[in-house]
Amino acid sequence: MLGHDCYPCSMTLAAAMVATACLIGCSVEQRASAPADGTLALNWTINNTTDPNQCNEASAVSLSLDVRDGTGTYGTYSATCSAFAVTVSLPPGPYTAEAWFVDGSGVVRTTSISINPFDITEGTSLGIPIDFPASSFY
Repeated sequence: MLGHDCYPCSMTLAAAMVATACLIGCSVEQRASAPADGTLALNWTINNTTDPNQCNEASAVSLSLDVRDGTGTYGTYSATCSAFAVTVSLPPGPYTAEAWFVDGSGVVRTTSISINPFDITEGTSLGIPIDFPASSFY
């Protein structure tokens, strides 16, 4: 009944004999835990407002966000223009990013906004606000 199967060897309230059998017959692999991700919370405005009509007037359907680490592009993310926010989970470390709007066909509608270098810290959220002025739209 005890065999080599570790499943029945729960340490919740097991008898001492079963616990001893588990210690003898089971091996436990200890792994180093990886750092927990942090979060980039990017918030944007258009002409300093979060009016969804600004997205419609500019034919901006979605925001594209290109995040780079020290080795190049880490990932490209997107969010609906009228959401005015996107949250991205990233491992701890230094990053840079650029954001721009595209229309429903994927055609770029704005110049890109460069986001100053930032650091993601384990288990924390970093909020970064950006604004797309009228002059950034094509």
